Amino acid sequence: MYEVSSYGVALDPEWKKVIEEFPDRFVLGTDINTGRFENFDRVIDAYRNIILKGLNAEAAEKIAYKNAWNLMTGEVWK
Repeated sequence: MYEVSSYGVALDPEWKKVIEEFPDRFVLGTDINTGRFENFDRVIDAYRNIILKGLNAEAAEKIAYKNAWNLMTGEVWK
């Protein structure tokens, strides 16, 4: 899903292509279970910095919250 290089960590170009081509098919999330809650901020920051920043704005918004809203409510985010 991501690449590590001397420049840092970035979204893999093949994943970027797929997500941006089909942004309605992805959601971004995590489950927090016993023993991992103390890492929640670090995990969410990694998602934001690696995945969301690597996408165009439309795809990032959809996988960050708009698609989840649609799954939970059956309505399009307004």
